[in-house]
Amino acid sequence: MHIGRWLAVSHPNVVTPEQWDYDVAVDCIAALETMKIGEWWAAPRLRGPRPELVGKPLTAATQDGYLTTLRRFFSDLQEIPHRAPGEAKARTITRRFNPLVALQTPRSIKNLIGPDPRVIDDAWWWKLLAAAEALTEADIHHGGNGGLLYPLEFVRAVAVTWCYSARRSDEIKRLRVGCIRWHWEDTMLSEDGGAIPADAICFLQIPVNKTNTAFTTAVSSLVGTAIEAWEKVRPPQPKTLDRKTNEMVDFLFSFRGQRMSSMYINDSIIPLLCERTGVPRMDKRGNITSHRARATIASLYYNAPEGLTFSELQQFLGHRHSRSTQAYVKPSPTKLAKSVQRANKHSRLVKVLVDPSAAMQGEPAIFYDLGDGTFCGNPAWACCPHRMACIKCPMHVGAELAQLIRARDGILNLLQEVPDLSEEEKAAAEGDRDTLNKLIEKYKGISAPPVPNERYIFNPAAQTVLRGKQLPVLSQPETRGKMQVR
Repeated sequence: MHIGRWLAVSHPNVVTPEQWDYDVAVDCIAALETMKIGEWWAAPRLRGPRPELVGKPLTAATQDGYLTTLRRFFSDLQEIPHRAPGEAKARTITRRFNPLVALQTPRSIKNLIGPDPRVIDDAWWWKLLAAAEALTEADIHHGGNGGLLYPLEFVRAVAVTWCYSARRSDEIKRLRVGCIRWHWEDTMLSEDGGAIPADAICFLQIPVNKTNTAFTTAVSSLVGTAIEAWEKVRPPQPKTLDRKTNEMVDFLFSFRGQRMSSMYINDSIIPLLCERTGVPRMDKRGNITSHRARATIASLYYNAPEGLTFSELQQFLGHRHSRSTQAYVKPSPTKLAKSVQRANKHSRLVKVLVDPSAAMQGEPAIFYDLGDGTFCGNPAWACCPHRMACIKCPMHVGAELAQLIRARDGILNLLQEVPDLSEEEKAAAEGDRDTLNKLIEKYKGISAPPVPNERYIFNPAAQTVLRGKQLPVLSQPETRGKMQVR
């Protein structure tokens, strides 16, 4: 690692992992703050960093990745016996420090890490999708990059699967013959029963991957059509060993006895599509690679107007843990604004209980839930200026009676939007008694809501004040109790 080379220069006496201690670990973390990209690169056989990035500081994610690797490396050396070159017996190194503590990623670095999917620009992505669907013989012959090695159906199936399935390149490489199946209702079949309906649901069988066991997920019907077209012309191929499952299987993308290369999508399919559409192979986020299609599709599905929920997206991507899905989820500002607007509208909704049977008999039938187990029997509660002092209103329904109303047969639970609360009303609703008293004093001179008739008096002991004068309370009718308990 680059950090190891830095330590070799700054700490010449530390030449083996057994010589590491807390002081060296602290120096290792401090080195990340000043380390530049390409500064300690010394691997001529490997592809180095992009020239435009050389000399820039390491990103927070890269620093965290280095420390994660070091923690795992030293933990394994201390816990798992190993045999170094020239040693006859396996052993563990002396535990001089705790890697999980000494090499823990500082909080200042963790705070800079967040979901940042490397999505492809929408304008470029739609061009790549169109090119994958419309590939021709002339395109693959002109494009080169291995296109001549495979038939057109093979190349198109790989391109469409990469563009529409959101699968990793290793998963695409290890797809098996017969991985596609169709499912549709009988009513969706055409009259002749032969053609596949355009809106049929296509299922793709995903093999065992690095995070999950084999599972089935829904994909675009274009994927199923392209794969079936390849299976029709695919010559018989010998079975090959799947090293992940230790089985001899028929791999879908196999031709002339050879499986598709692991780098075929990066080195052949992507350059072919980019050349055909004029899309550059590199953008501000870096090279367009096979995994960036997965991030792009996930972001599009999540941010669509009727897109996938977070849980559905996790199942679609095949992640076992939700934290893996978070790396692909970054709500667009438009979707976030719509969600805030929708939540703001719902925040002004109040629960309303409606008794149709009572309404037919001319009895009180509308009750507003005040949130504390009590109701307001005033049909015009939403526009009542005294709604923050309901307990002093004769139409206030106590907790015991409210429980009986909830238990009635045929009660409808509805929602009604109320006007925006003022700042004073919001404070009173949150329990500010001083503000509530001020509101009561403020509306002291405003007329109290009129009681439609005697049946609406649920709180006869209430003292309603109007312009400084005490209002008379109507007597409670004898028949009212029977109506409430029914």
